[in-house]
Amino acid sequence: KDVILEQYSDLDDRKKYFVDGQLPKFVYILPANFSDTFVFNDRSHTTRCEIIDYFKENYSSDEFIILDDMPLFSDGIHLDFLGHERVSDMVLEVIKNG
Repeated sequence: KDVILEQYSDLDDRKKYFVDGQLPKFVYILPANFSDTFVFNDRSHTTRCEIIDYFKENYSSDEFIILDDMPLFSDGIHLDFLGHERVSDMVLEVIKNG
């Protein structure tokens, strides 16, 4: 956020690129809890939990989405079609309520 604010510190630029000159709302999509694979392992799970804890401590709950128990393809690391649909529904809900 700070980098974008710095890049668009000129008010004329903000008026040109942002609705009503206001910085758009950011919604962070946090890592899903993927299946254990050679790519996603115990360390990955620990890092995921640390990221989630960081957001819970530093952001309001309407600024991020936690992807728990998303449907995955058989590789265990990619969301399947239903998983993508669920994520898009979650993002839409945040946008509607934001």
